[in-house]
Amino acid sequence: MANKVYREWHVECDCGFSGRIWAWADKLPLPCSSCGGDTTLVDNRIDRSAGIVPDGIPGGMLIPHAICHADGTPRRFDSHSDIKRALNKAGYTIVGDTPKPYRV
Repeated sequence: MANKVYREWHVECDCGFSGRIWAWADKLPLPCSSCGGDTTLVDNRIDRSAGIVPDGIPGGMLIPHAICHADGTPRRFDSHSDIKRALNKAGYTIVGDTPKPYRV
C-alpha cells in the first residue's frame, strides 16, 4: 500500500523514446509506449525546495500608513520580520491575523 501513487513519470527507452507516461508507482519499470521494452526513469527535478519562503523583500517595501515615520513619510522595510517588529512596537496587527503580538 506504500507505493500507491499515480503520477506522470518522465522516462527514456533504448529505442529512442523519451517522454512522459502516467502510471502507478508500484508498476515500475514502465513499458515503453513505442517498443514495449522497459524504460528508465529520468530525474529532471529542479534542485530547490518548494516550501521555503525567504524573509527578505527584494528592493524593500515602503509602508505609508500606521508604521511610517513620525512625520508621516513612508518607511522602508527590507524584511517581513522588520515589519512585524514595527507592528508589535506600534500595537498593530495585519488584517486577518490573530490580534496578538507577533513572535519575532
